[in-house]
Amino acid sequence: MQPKLLIDDIGKLLNESKRKVKKRMKGNCDYQNCGGKIFLTHDESISFLDFLDFKEQVMSFHLIKGGVGKTTLAQSVASRASVYGAKVLCIDLDQQSNLSQAFGKHQETSPNVYDILSKNIPINDAIINVCPGIDLIKSSLSNAKLDHKIFLDNHNVETFFSDMIQDLKLEYDYIIFDCPPTLGPSVKSSIIASDTIVLPINPDLFSIEGLKICIEEIKNLADSYNKEIDIKIIINKYDNRTILSHEISQFLFETDYFKHLVLPTVVHNSQDFSNKLSRGMSIFDSPSQKKSAKEIDDIVIDLMELRLCQTKK
Repeated sequence: MQPKLLIDDIGKLLNESKRKVKKRMKGNCDYQNCGGKIFLTHDESISFLDFLDFKEQVMSFHLIKGGVGKTTLAQSVASRASVYGAKVLCIDLDQQSNLSQAFGKHQETSPNVYDILSKNIPINDAIINVCPGIDLIKSSLSNAKLDHKIFLDNHNVETFFSDMIQDLKLEYDYIIFDCPPTLGPSVKSSIIASDTIVLPINPDLFSIEGLKICIEEIKNLADSYNKEIDIKIIINKYDNRTILSHEISQFLFETDYFKHLVLPTVVHNSQDFSNKLSRGMSIFDSPSQKKSAKEIDDIVIDLMELRLCQTKK
C-alpha cells in the first residue's frame, strides 16, 4: 500500500496552478512521478506540507447496522490523512478483522486488543506498520471474547481505552477505532475515549433506525461521563439512480435532529473501493484517482479541519 497525494490536490489546497505548485516543490522536497502524474507520499508530505494545520483527535467508526461501509471508510480516511503528513494508528476491534484485511495484515501473528488484556502484553508490542504514516493493531476472532473479558475483569468502561491509548496520543496525530456493530463494553469504551464518532449510513430505512440508536447512546455516554463528543454522519453508497437514496439523503440534510451532524459530501456507490481493497490497496494508491477519491478527500478535509497556517516560501 502506498497512498499518494497528487499535485492537483495540493494545488486545490493552495488555490494555485500545478505549475506553481511544482515550482514550490523544486528544491523544497523530493517528489515522485508516475506516468506524468506528480505526487507525494507520507514521508515527502511531512517536509513539504508544513504550511498545513489540522486537528489531532481520536475517532471511532461505528454503526450498529453492518454493511454500511464503515471499515472501507476508516481505511480510506486513514490513508488520506497519512498523505497530508499525519501519523495514524488504526485499532481494529471487530472480530471479523475487515480493517486488518483491508490493510493486508490479517495473517500477521501480532497481538490484538484481547491479547493485550488477557496476556498483559504492552500495547506497543501489538502495533505493526502498514505503510509509512499508518500503523495498526490488528484483530482476529479472539476479539469476540473482548467484551466478556472486560466484564469479567471488572474494567472501568470510562477509562479502559482512554488509559490504554493515553501515551499513544503523544505519538500519533490520529487514532482510529474500527468498531463492531454492537454496543458492548469495548465499543462504549472506544466512544468515551474518542473526540469524534463517525457514523456511516447507507441511504435505506434500516440504517436510519441504527443511526438513531447510535446517536442516542453516544449522547447518553457523553452526558454520563461528562464528555464532549462530536458526531459526524457520512452518507455512503449513494446511488443517483434510486429514489430512496435521494429521499433518505434529503431527510438527513433537512431534519433538525440530523442536519447539523451530516457532512456535506456524500460518497457515491463505487466499485473502486472493493477493487482496491481486494488487492490490499487504498483508493489513493493509483496515480489516476477517481471520483470516489475526491469525495473521500473532501470528507477528510472536513474531519481533519485541514487549513493553511502559513504560506510556504
